[in-house]
Amino acid sequence: GVIVWANSNNSGQTVDLSSGLPVIFTDLQKAWITAINIDIDGSAISSSTATRKSATCGLAAAFCLGADGWYIYGAGINNSGTHTYSASGGTSFTAPQISGAVAILSQAFPNHTPEQIVDRLLASANNTFFSTTANVTFANGVQHGYNTEFGHGFMDLYAALVPITSNNFSRSQVYTGRSIGSQGRDAGRTGINLGRSFGNTLSNSLANQQYYFYDALNGGFAVNFSDVISTKSASINLLNQLQSDILRLDSTVFEVQEKSYNYSFSNVLGSNDSKDTNILSISIDTPSVPIQYFNRLNSDNAFGLASFNNPFIDSTNGGIGISSEFNYGDKKIMLGFHDSGLRSGLFGESEQEVKTLAMAMSSSSDNFANFTVLAGLMIEEDTLLDSKGNGALGFHGTNPQSLFAGVNFEKVIGNNLAIKFVSTVGYSTLDTPVHSLIGEVSPITSSSFNLILNKYGIMHDSDRLSVSIGQPNRVETGTMTFRIPELADNQGNIIYANQEIDLNPSGRQIDFGIDYVTKLDNDLILGFKHTLSKDFNHIDSSALNNTVTFTAKIDF
Repeated sequence: GVIVWANSNNSGQTVDLSSGLPVIFTDLQKAWITAINIDIDGSAISSSTATRKSATCGLAAAFCLGADGWYIYGAGINNSGTHTYSASGGTSFTAPQISGAVAILSQAFPNHTPEQIVDRLLASANNTFFSTTANVTFANGVQHGYNTEFGHGFMDLYAALVPITSNNFSRSQVYTGRSIGSQGRDAGRTGINLGRSFGNTLSNSLANQQYYFYDALNGGFAVNFSDVISTKSASINLLNQLQSDILRLDSTVFEVQEKSYNYSFSNVLGSNDSKDTNILSISIDTPSVPIQYFNRLNSDNAFGLASFNNPFIDSTNGGIGISSEFNYGDKKIMLGFHDSGLRSGLFGESEQEVKTLAMAMSSSSDNFANFTVLAGLMIEEDTLLDSKGNGALGFHGTNPQSLFAGVNFEKVIGNNLAIKFVSTVGYSTLDTPVHSLIGEVSPITSSSFNLILNKYGIMHDSDRLSVSIGQPNRVETGTMTFRIPELADNQGNIIYANQEIDLNPSGRQIDFGIDYVTKLDNDLILGFKHTLSKDFNHIDSSALNNTVTFTAKIDF
């Protein structure tokens, strides 16, 4: 245990034999505090408000600590036997305060030895109101000054209960090894921001689990996993949606039209073509041609009825790329590679370093307007399907790789009905992270789809009805193991328990949409759109997301 010894109350004396016993028997210094009485006049501690009311620390200065035990009111009996309250003071009042602080710290840091409890109290004391003449160096370079009058100064229990750092240990650490000091990660950076494909499955599964970070004096502080797990949330911007709905009134056509699938691509620095059948191009800060082509197929205003978030074809993850396009019979074939880690910065920065190799084949026939197949390999750097981990929750050294495929099918039936179906699937693998609280991750499968029907001439020759149903990319199968640490024992050893979590989200976001546009005459166009999202962001507790817009355009 810790010995708290009350120093003499004679302010004209120095430490006596009993209070300074550890000077003689030095082994006692490890868990001994000599208590002195410091009167604080007012709410702030300074050289003008702090007055010593007991003997000085003297030779016991290195293990001496003060508290305010002056003019303490308490119940008592006067000489006539009457019950009364009277003021008194002395180190007999400061020693219990320090002893109480020892008890509180022992509860807050149950893995601390008595020596460590003493170190926390001395290292956190307020010594700003006097000049120090010597220092004690504690663990990890923590230093605290003292002098022979006030010792280490005035006890600050709050400072002892919060993380203590030093020049050598400026950031608290989360240890992912088997002991304190092993495989430390910055506690302030520890966290994971999940891509929308995962929903809230991790935060739900880890809601009652904790990990610990440690300060310079090896004090453990509990953190709920759910406090450092966040999810990228897709939100609906009503103003942007309304602007898009207004613009679509001008772009809507009211009959099936032959569609051109010969697109031009963005940010192409230069190309070398041969009779328009073989084109080699270099692009910057944008995905390669196969990815751009697939995205262009799915960029018409009908996709405003649903969301199509997808980590495999994300246009923000482009970089320096090289692509080749050529025709093989009636098929258009595109090959491309891009690296988002190599960006010029002219068109913004990418949050992730992703390398993508992709191939697309597109064709048309009498049976379908367009049939495009996309296949590729995506290699991420310390991310997983748009999820970014840091610190002790990072995907360090995992080499995540995803094989993905996509299909786009468009068909015209008769002269007034067009059908479009687009879907992607992915298969992702990664190595077990190193120096992380994330353990083994099994292969992950994911999928997305969208089905859109456009019907023309519903009520008259100049109207169009679009109906859609879709699902943004969602994890379908896979598990992730988390290493749940216990608080280190008093020898610094850390024990872990593994918790395997099913990555299948709690909900499945399904987007329904209906859009009707009618041209009543040459001057008036009306539009009605209703979108409905169930289990928004793949969270089963999400409220039904319901949006209705009415728009009109009148030419004067």
